[in-house]
Amino acid sequence: MKDNHIRFLTVFGITAIIAIFVIQIYWVKQAFNITEGQFEHNVTVALRQVAEKNRHQK
Repeated sequence: MKDNHIRFLTVFGITAIIAIFVIQIYWVKQAFNITEGQFEHNVTVALRQVAEKNRHQK
C-alpha cells in the first residue's frame, strides 16, 4: 500500500513540475512576442516622425 502512495506522489510531483515548466515556457514566449510588438511599434512611430520632419523641412 505504501508503495502505491509513493508511486502516486512521484508521478504527481513529476507531472506538476512538467506543467509548471510548460507554463513558464508559454509565459516567456508571450512576453517575447509582446516585447517584439512594442519594439516594432516604436520603430514605426520613430520612422513616421522622421518622415514628417523631413517633409516639413523641404
